[in-house]
Amino acid sequence: MGGGIIKAYNLDLFGGYEKGIERSIKVIKMYEPPEGYYFGDSGGKDSEVLRDLLIKSSVKYDAWHNVTGLGKPEQIRHIKEYHSETKFEFPEKKLREIVIENIYPPTRIARYCCRELKEHGGEGRFKVMGIRAKESNSRQKNRKEVEVCYKDQTKTLNPLYYWSENDIWRYISESNLKYCSLYDKGYNRVGCIFCPMKPNRLRKREAIEYPKFKERMVRIFDLMLEERKKRELETSWKNGEKVFEWWLNG
Repeated sequence: MGGGIIKAYNLDLFGGYEKGIERSIKVIKMYEPPEGYYFGDSGGKDSEVLRDLLIKSSVKYDAWHNVTGLGKPEQIRHIKEYHSETKFEFPEKKLREIVIENIYPPTRIARYCCRELKEHGGEGRFKVMGIRAKESNSRQKNRKEVEVCYKDQTKTLNPLYYWSENDIWRYISESNLKYCSLYDKGYNRVGCIFCPMKPNRLRKREAIEYPKFKERMVRIFDLMLEERKKRELETSWKNGEKVFEWWLNG
């Protein structure tokens, strides 16, 4: 496909749904590296479809889930129950450490949490991910079906890049795949609790449904404020609870 903006991302681009699936499998086979793919398994619906395509493609791969400390319990349980081959990869630093080091909560602009907790996985490998263009304008603009990182030459294949959400759910239904229970609770996407990239209404809902995670973030923000005090940095926040309130509405 060319580099222009395509408005109607779906498998009809390739002559229909079935042909689109065949193309995705063909692409997976075509780029298979000798050592196999590094499959980033989020436990979400896109990863569910991609995992099935990898199996049907008969390619070599090893599956990994990056542990951020803010993954929803339902998400982790789903991976452990249905993706027994997936291994859990822990970051060098914990969430608490990186928030304290950065002395500021992670935001849409300062996304250091993604960089430190998730993006190191598979460095130097040929990664295969369940990224789709239709997930966001940013992904449509900045991501591609095949990518090469200029920093470390890590390659990434996104076989579902042109798939629509309807294509994903149709495939799950017709293939009788198990999917994370969060979708039946009204969540459209899985991922880190309180992720700044989510709408505020969803983050507020998570604060109610996952109170222990809220308590954990408040404690982390308390430690962050202590570090700011040590460095003699000004702050208008009185405590971690106030930081959390600001963060949730930011």
